[in-house]
Amino acid sequence: MDNTTYSFQINFTSTLISVLVDGVLELQVAGSFANSAFGFYNFSQQSVRYAGITEDILPPEIPIPGALPLMLTGMGLVSFLKRRKRKA
Repeated sequence: MDNTTYSFQINFTSTLISVLVDGVLELQVAGSFANSAFGFYNFSQQSVRYAGITEDILPPEIPIPGALPLMLTGMGLVSFLKRRKRKA
């Protein structure tokens, strides 16, 4: 609409792109995206003004290896058994 302020939020990760307008999800695409630039193109209105554009770069998500919980459980059990032997 003319003379209306909209709030856009564009989320871009290596596996997901989503666009929210005034907090409402308008577009979501899952896939595998290279770590590169992201462009925004608007051809809907004349004299559109963009303001307050910010960029938040988040650290990459590091997945926990599937064996890590099992390994930590094993290390805890060995530690428990060693303490038990010392007390006996």
